Amino acid sequence: MEKGGYLALTFESTHAAMAAQKHLKGRVCHAVMPVPRCISASCGIAIRVEEPEQAALEEALRNGFPVDVKTYALYHIDGQDCAEKLAIV
Repeated sequence: MEKGGYLALTFESTHAAMAAQKHLKGRVCHAVMPVPRCISASCGIAIRVEEPEQAALEEALRNGFPVDVKTYALYHIDGQDCAEKLAIV
């Protein structure tokens, strides 16, 4: 991954994004943001996680994450706002 980027979790619903945010609170440093335009032009909520927090995020996704894996996606957004969809582990 290039330096200067971040990770973005996107969801099929606002409800799922809110449940994810609640689960991540205290586990992973994150921020709520609009879905980046390089992923979708539609409205939506994403969770932004900085690259150094990736291991903590992956751990949180594996342990009790309240959102069905089929209803969210993880992306790496590089310093030039290009998105790469990542496999969810």
